[in-house]
Amino acid sequence: MTGVQKLQEFDIAPPPPPKVTEYQVQARECRRCGVVTAGCAPAGITGRAQYGPEVHAQAANLAAAHYLPISRAAQLMSDLAGVSVSAGWMAGVRHKAAGKLGPLPHWGPGYRPGSRTGATERPEGRR
Repeated sequence: MTGVQKLQEFDIAPPPPPKVTEYQVQARECRRCGVVTAGCAPAGITGRAQYGPEVHAQAANLAAAHYLPISRAAQLMSDLAGVSVSAGWMAGVRHKAAGKLGPLPHWGPGYRPGSRTGATERPEGRR
């Protein structure tokens, strides 16, 4: 052999189907007294169907961190993650994400956004 040429192709795979975990909470009736005792769902599981923490995180990332319009962010969730969400749900996630932000830092009484003492997006030397 006189040489080897390596060729690579990178491609994007379709999104995997969402991971669905089903919890079955049983209720049993006592044969003697007839009292029905029901189990408890795991912590954090409150609805018959709900989205998990990773879906919420990805939705907040699309809608808040990337400043996408809500309807476009919902469409991207479906296209890229295989999870169909409504625009209303996506708007709620953005609102929750904004509520989880801590207080903004206090820069002092003379601070003005964009002033020379504050951070700007202008390259140095340009005014």
